[in-house]
Amino acid sequence: MKRKDAVLINDPDPFHSIVPYVMPKRTEAEVSTTTTIDITDLLKYIKKHNEEEGSEYKLFHCICTAVARTIYHRRTQILAKKRHHAFLCRQTAFCR
Repeated sequence: MKRKDAVLINDPDPFHSIVPYVMPKRTEAEVSTTTTIDITDLLKYIKKHNEEEGSEYKLFHCICTAVARTIYHRRTQILAKKRHHAFLCRQTAFCR
């Protein structure tokens, strides 16, 4: 199968090879991860900043800021076309 907008990936890794069989429909995609993040320094920083500035920042504010900055920088990278986009079409892997 040829596409004008993508290049065929001839040797996808084993995980991506079974994905079309585990989740055959586009709406069945699931993304999850289990990651442990040490936030002790962040909590110290929040406490110090709140004492010095008299503000009321919470951990939630830091998480929201991190998510927003990640989205912004990811969008910037995508617009600059610095990242490749891999996708499946009819159980075949392609890369843009």
